[in-house]
Amino acid sequence: MTSSDSRPRRDPLDLVAGLVVVAMLALGAWLWRDGPLGPLPMHFDVHGAVDRWGDRASLAEVVAATAIGFACVYGILIWMGRALAPDAPGRRGLRATGLIMVCLAIMIAGISTAMAYGDFSAPQGSGRRLMTALLALLFLVVGALMGKAGPNPFVGMRSYWTFKSRHAWDKSNRMMGRLYFWIGAAALIAAPFLDPGTVTPALVTAILLATAASFIEGLRAWRADPERHLP
Repeated sequence: MTSSDSRPRRDPLDLVAGLVVVAMLALGAWLWRDGPLGPLPMHFDVHGAVDRWGDRASLAEVVAATAIGFACVYGILIWMGRALAPDAPGRRGLRATGLIMVCLAIMIAGISTAMAYGDFSAPQGSGRRLMTALLALLFLVVGALMGKAGPNPFVGMRSYWTFKSRHAWDKSNRMMGRLYFWIGAAALIAAPFLDPGTVTPALVTAILLATAASFIEGLRAWRADPERHLP
């Protein structure tokens, strides 16, 4: 008889991910049934100003679609980790990726709620400031976790050379994680005090530059890696 202790233990993160999916679907149902009638912001330009409006049904559909997409991605990560030992580095890297996805889903739920109930009637309205702060917090959280994520199809610097060299993957994503974290922290501090029309484009520009720098760092690390896979 096999002892119950020999069974693989369920990762608590899987339960959290399931609860996040249920909560997002519930949020979508709430918005569809009892959310503000609108018009509600559906899209923002580079300055953080609303450039497309919709109704509560449209926002509810976005939330529900995000929940389903997140569930599919997290399921793929579980499937990818099944062939790995529980203490394998690759398994830990996939778990870190799953944690990033959970944080992203929670942040998207928060952003969707802010879109429904925030004040976007004025350029300096609380809704725009809150959206800027949430976007900054998203990059801060993702940046704090990025360096621990292993190679995967969904999160991180996914380039030709980062998939051909684990050294390049680690160097590129650790750099991107550090840059995202500090950029997000600076924008989060500035969000309550400065004009959202200034903070948001500065945040977007800094993130694009950080991504480009991490892309180049991945190439440099790949070229310096004697164990890299050549084309």
